[in-house]
Amino acid sequence: MQYVVRVTLDPAADIARGWSGWQGMVYDSLADAAEDLIADLDEIWESSSFEDYGDFCVDQLHRQGLDVRMDEPLGKWRLVHHGGLSCYALDTEDEQEAWELARAGRWDGTGEAEYTIGEVRWIGEVDPEWHLHLFACERTGRE
Repeated sequence: MQYVVRVTLDPAADIARGWSGWQGMVYDSLADAAEDLIADLDEIWESSSFEDYGDFCVDQLHRQGLDVRMDEPLGKWRLVHHGGLSCYALDTEDEQEAWELARAGRWDGTGEAEYTIGEVRWIGEVDPEWHLHLFACERTGRE
């Protein structure tokens, strides 16, 4: 078991979602995402055979290889960064030591270091002020 820390407001929702989005890439609609992420979208639309703009945007996101998914608890669309949860891996396989390392560390909140792989389990809240939580997972990978 690998122990990790992660900044989150809702650990259960993170585990259920199972993926991480790019920070700041949050949209009210798929059309908003396409408009932000695809250069020359207006020009492509003008020459397309689509009648529905929403369908066109979904098609263009797919063609560009952009994975935009609904983040249910947030109620917004997000550009997916990777499967698994962004986190910071702790160098221990002992839960008590993981708590100690989590409390002693300095975490910037971005989670841009590692990501969880396999089953993830919430252990508990480390610091309520910073919304820092301890998780266990099968292993981690580097972002």
